[in-house]
Amino acid sequence: MGLWVLGSHVRSPTWGAGAAGVALVRRVWCPSVRERPLQGKDGHQAPPRSSRRFSGCQSSCWSPRLQLFRASCSGRVHAKSVCGTGHPDTRNMFWQSTVSPHPAKEMDSTLQLVRNIVPTLAAGKHKGQAGRIGVVGGSQEYTGAPYFAAISALKVGADLSHVFCVREAAPVIKSYSPELIVHPVLDSPDAVPELEKWLPRMHALVVGPGLGRDGLVLDSIRGILEAARSRDIPLVIDADGLWLVAQWPALILGHQKAILTPNHVEFSRLHEAVLSDPVDRTDPRGSILKLSRALGNVTVVLKGEHDLISDGQQVLECNLSGSGRRCGGQGDLLSGSLGVMAHWALLAGLEKTNGSHPLLVAALGACSLTRQCNHQAFSKHGRSTTTSDMIAEIGAAFRELFEA
Repeated sequence: MGLWVLGSHVRSPTWGAGAAGVALVRRVWCPSVRERPLQGKDGHQAPPRSSRRFSGCQSSCWSPRLQLFRASCSGRVHAKSVCGTGHPDTRNMFWQSTVSPHPAKEMDSTLQLVRNIVPTLAAGKHKGQAGRIGVVGGSQEYTGAPYFAAISALKVGADLSHVFCVREAAPVIKSYSPELIVHPVLDSPDAVPELEKWLPRMHALVVGPGLGRDGLVLDSIRGILEAARSRDIPLVIDADGLWLVAQWPALILGHQKAILTPNHVEFSRLHEAVLSDPVDRTDPRGSILKLSRALGNVTVVLKGEHDLISDGQQVLECNLSGSGRRCGGQGDLLSGSLGVMAHWALLAGLEKTNGSHPLLVAALGACSLTRQCNHQAFSKHGRSTTTSDMIAEIGAAFRELFEA
């Protein structure tokens, strides 16, 4: 399996203050990973699976590879997915780098795959075609997170955005915006059947923002995840939804339309729960590959200074610069945006993504958009930047990245 792994650690003698350069980094690596049976703390175990070794290269693996484009004069970095040919010997690891004299042109092309999945705004379309997104979360303590995720989905371009929350959170979330459809059902004994009625209308679910860890609610979330998975609905899982998955990994094992969006703490918890090993801090790319594979090639987005994205076959790194401001709620903007883009990417299919895994393209788009929003908001508000300021930038940031 050939991997293009991006990193800002590549240096070229032609780069300097005020100079612009582009580095193409190639890393070919295919470690062997043996999966083990997954089960929750209650003994709930995944269906038996044959032990697999991930070594060598198979012709069925995703062919796209990655390029890193960097303009050192601006400090903005993009990642691009393009098709490659041939299957190099995966027993060896090696690096190559080249420099392009046309960084502006190359950087403009980095997000073309994301642009390809964005639906056109045509007069003949009806309400709902651009996306009906459900956000599952919202508790007495946390009402902002589900709002941020749901309103971000609308701002990115979804037509309808639902929030499924506990009863106490509903009036508060409704007061934030009249544009959200709010269902106070999560703490009801009938939460699963109540939400299940809406699943046929949902194009994607974002599970976790503001969820909390109430036992009754989490029991309902398990049923909701199982119901959504049985209908093959795309799932974006964040925050306490990830805590639940760490307890019962079988809930999403092998679900090819699931995307996990952990930060470093959440990633460590998942890694130890699934692989029974601590994260190798010296090799984050190898760690994200192993976790994705052990979960059946579920897409994983490791948020950090540089966002790493993997489907177990390859790793993308989004290095688009944001700012040093890390206000709470940015992850909710990302998860809401990703719910919409996941729907768009799957609807567009492999033809529009140039053979790349659609959810990789969606994740790259959402990560880039979040960073662009942060960059623009910080340029106006500096240290006082909040997630609300970032959400106000979604329209302009989207045009800058995907419609310019």
